[in-house]
Amino acid sequence: MLNTAGLSMDQAPPIPVPFRFFLTAPLYLLLAGLVLLVGGDAFASRWTPQALALTHLLALGFLSQTMCGALYQMMPVIAGARVPAATQLSPWVWGLLNLGTLLLSGGFLFGRLSLLLPAAVLLGLAFLIFVSQAFIGLVGIRPSNGVTRGMLAALLALVGVVVYGVFMSGMLAGWWQGGELAPLVDQHLVLALLGWVGLLVLAVAMQVIPMFHITPAYPGWLRGWLVPGLLLLLAGWLFSAWLGQQQMMLLGLPVLGYLCFAGYSYLLLHRRKRRIPDATINYWRLGFGSMWLAALAWVLQQPPVVIGVLLLVGVGVCLPAGMLLKIVPFLGWFHLQARQMATRRMDLRIPKMHDFIPGRRGRVQFRGHLVTLLVMLAVARFPQLPGWLGGLFLIGSTLLFWSNLWRAQALYRRALRAF
Repeated sequence: MLNTAGLSMDQAPPIPVPFRFFLTAPLYLLLAGLVLLVGGDAFASRWTPQALALTHLLALGFLSQTMCGALYQMMPVIAGARVPAATQLSPWVWGLLNLGTLLLSGGFLFGRLSLLLPAAVLLGLAFLIFVSQAFIGLVGIRPSNGVTRGMLAALLALVGVVVYGVFMSGMLAGWWQGGELAPLVDQHLVLALLGWVGLLVLAVAMQVIPMFHITPAYPGWLRGWLVPGLLLLLAGWLFSAWLGQQQMMLLGLPVLGYLCFAGYSYLLLHRRKRRIPDATINYWRLGFGSMWLAALAWVLQQPPVVIGVLLLVGVGVCLPAGMLLKIVPFLGWFHLQARQMATRRMDLRIPKMHDFIPGRRGRVQFRGHLVTLLVMLAVARFPQLPGWLGGLFLIGSTLLFWSNLWRAQALYRRALRAF
């Protein structure tokens, strides 16, 4: 049973809008696996061409695809925002995002720096359209809960991420000078992970954990103050970096905020009313645990590639993959139910949510991801291990993940044809 109180389901966009992004995102995990399979230097340093390509395949190709699809769905349903021309413009966002990601990753991987600026322009245009739609939809809506605030804060951080990305691409392409590159990369990375990705994951978690897992709601003080507080702390750290005083202590404060949220969410999951085994709960636990491990690795000054694996694979791939196990079946079931009510075909049996991705398949998918994370951590920590091992396991676990999404879509299409 789902807790759908407060949702505006009648404003949901057509199902191809989010599905287009969700079904494309795993392709970039496969490409990342191929990069690891054929080029073992990805774990040698964060600055190798393979590492830069891998990072952007995961961050832009998988994460941003998933997050854009989720926002197109969640803004009207959760925030009540009417996203203008979502059906007409989302294919353009999707196409520009794909082309820009492939050009950028290819430019890094093959040393073709001339590709970086065109890629940045394409990505900038994709996000300009997307952010404009989102802000227009959210303007005038009173941010009455942490979910809406999280969306707005994440979008503000995304603007900063894009500005940094375009500026650095122009520097690398030789179009202009901008000083030392390494501090800009760090600021770009912090805005992307703790701003754009982190704030949106936090906002989505506030909604979907109580909704799908029947847990107590997050308290009002946390929903009201955590997102603005994290955004202010990130802005303070960024301002200090601009002044040439990039204080690690200031960065530790938003990190601590995320760790507290992860710990509280873990307790909420433990207090859930439905005690049946659930792969998505395992994903949440692994993702929250990876946050803590990444923070510990940072304090202990472990290699940056170890922290990167924990954040990108342990959190960035883990949490969206787990949420899609619930979101995709829910969307399929909801749209079929709406179709049934519209056509008054009560004689037709529509699939239940657990029919789209059965629990056993979800548990197998989770185990594949867990093993992949452990293997990639081992390869990152012990350079003597071959890097292709991580690629092999990433490809295998992604095929499990992708097959589940395609199975859900195929079941939805079969049921739709019956009307």
